[in-house]
Amino acid sequence: MLSSRVLCTVARPGLSVTKASAVALRASPVAAFHAARPVLVRNSSPLRDTASPASEATTYTGEPISKVHGSYHWDLERALAIATVPLLIAPFIVGSNPYVDLGLGVVIPLHTHMGFQVIVDDYLPKRRTPILYRVSTGLVYGATGLVLYGCYQFNTNDIGITEFVKRLWTGKQ
Repeated sequence: MLSSRVLCTVARPGLSVTKASAVALRASPVAAFHAARPVLVRNSSPLRDTASPASEATTYTGEPISKVHGSYHWDLERALAIATVPLLIAPFIVGSNPYVDLGLGVVIPLHTHMGFQVIVDDYLPKRRTPILYRVSTGLVYGATGLVLYGCYQFNTNDIGITEFVKRLWTGKQ
């Protein structure tokens, strides 16, 4: 059991945990958590850079960012998604067309790239896993480059994306 002197020393505001109370608190982990919590909260420092004005948005390192920082990315994602709809409908209207194949060969890989990059940004944040983040981002960019090159080769040297999908649906060789 902890003595009242140890609990008072830990719980009183403005006093830090003494060596004797720290040894006593190790004996009871639950009491240590409850008694030391005010000390931990009081001594924690904010992640925000305190030198910058409160009205200016900052990143976790204190670098100023624009208020529209993510809006361009969001707009590009929406533009690619909207451009995909007519590109998927066009083969039914005009048939197999090299311009439609070109559009599909660019829009779909870029749309996929942005989706995978968001996954990397969300689940492997740069501040927690900087090396894994760089490797994953490099893999996403490398895979996107290979897919774009593959779509180019498939559209110029083979039957093209729309003709390929048409043959898949009809079962023709």
